[in-house]
Amino acid sequence: TLKWKENELIKYSGYYVYRSEDGNNFIKLTDMPMIAATPPGAESEADPNFRDTLTINYKNYYYRIFGVTPFGELSEAAEIMGYSKDLTAPPAPILDKPKQFTADEVSLSWKIDEVSDDLKGFVVARSNNSLYNFEILTTELLPKNIFQYTDKIKGLEEVYYAVASVDTAGNMSFSLPQMVILIDTIPPSIPKGLTGKIDSTGVVTLSWNLGTEWNLLGYRVLRANDPAHEFEQLTGLVHQDTVFADTVNINTLTRYVYYQIASVNTRYQHSEMSPDLALKRPDIIPPVEAVFKDVFVTDSSVYFEWIPSTSEDVSYQIIQKKKQVDQNWKIIDSLSNTISNYLDLDVEKTITYEYTIVSVDSSGLQSPLAFPINGRPYDTGKRKPVDNFTAIYNPKDNAVVLKWNYLPANNEKHWYVIYRGVGDAYLAEYKAVDGSNNSFVDNNINSAALYKYGIVVMTSNGGESKMATTSVTVTK
Repeated sequence: TLKWKENELIKYSGYYVYRSEDGNNFIKLTDMPMIAATPPGAESEADPNFRDTLTINYKNYYYRIFGVTPFGELSEAAEIMGYSKDLTAPPAPILDKPKQFTADEVSLSWKIDEVSDDLKGFVVARSNNSLYNFEILTTELLPKNIFQYTDKIKGLEEVYYAVASVDTAGNMSFSLPQMVILIDTIPPSIPKGLTGKIDSTGVVTLSWNLGTEWNLLGYRVLRANDPAHEFEQLTGLVHQDTVFADTVNINTLTRYVYYQIASVNTRYQHSEMSPDLALKRPDIIPPVEAVFKDVFVTDSSVYFEWIPSTSEDVSYQIIQKKKQVDQNWKIIDSLSNTISNYLDLDVEKTITYEYTIVSVDSSGLQSPLAFPINGRPYDTGKRKPVDNFTAIYNPKDNAVVLKWNYLPANNEKHWYVIYRGVGDAYLAEYKAVDGSNNSFVDNNINSAALYKYGIVVMTSNGGESKMATTSVTVTK
């Protein structure tokens, strides 16, 4: 195709075109002057051009162009040399059905019915669409005697191949594309990084790391209240996110809820389950109370046993006590959750005590008070004897002075019984002395002899001490 510009100084009405194969002998290609026509509505006039048909590609041809004025006068010739290119594509190859012979390798083969003289070789192209986006796989032409190619693929599921024959001029002719649906037997990897939390209302939020598989479709999420139970699937459809929200019942004694997830690829192949994720439910239920079994009392202690709270999350137990006549409980000890008995030595005889237990769980929630038990240390009737019991004879007054020390328990009302024996006589009850006194004067001394004395503490509750004894020799 020849193109040239109009002469701005001279308006030609037409042009003659001549051609020569040797540059000397020219022939006219148009009998009539060629006119440059401008299409209606064009913004500017069209440049003149002329298309010539040649028989031999890449041969040099010489052209002369003459402008013709309205008066038939010819301009000087414009000369140029040119040649024609080969724009005819070679026959297209016929691509056979591709074959997958390993997990990531596809074998291609093709044939060509008519081999052109200028065939140079072949190129192989691949796309994930049958119509466009084909990528040339062979950076260099395959020789024209090669009709096979092996492609190593990864990260594709459905691919299209085409083969093109290429001639020496670079003209290409593609075969019809052929589709390959790859056989995928490798499941996705196990999801990693599964974490979660439960808020105070029972809303669960799970998250995990996104898998790296090219054909990853999503995930399955499963839940159970016990890792030994069958897990329930929570996602009817494949969950296409790495965050999942769930709701669980928190008004339950079941402490934990367990989750598993699995990856799913576009072939609906499932990975193995992730390790269990155990999430602790918010604790809003206090533990059940303990139950008392037995109580045993002595004169100096109260011992009791109980069945501890059956709640699994009990952390410790609080022992409380009060006198039966009191209103308020007093904490006397804190015990581990496994202890089931207690000995109270901080008691008084004949006082009735009440005991209860509060069980406390790991969240600090407290059980109701255990149904109280009573314990009343009994009175054996034994009282301690007096201390420092002495007898001193006063010759001046002819009297024996007895002295002693005694501190009653709990200000118990008491008195003393004095015993006396003279010589070989046994001790016999002699006098009673008020408990406010700690001395006694015996003025009934009739003769010189050995005077023996004894003293016994008596209480209003029927208590009695052992007898304390002393003696003194009276001489006259």
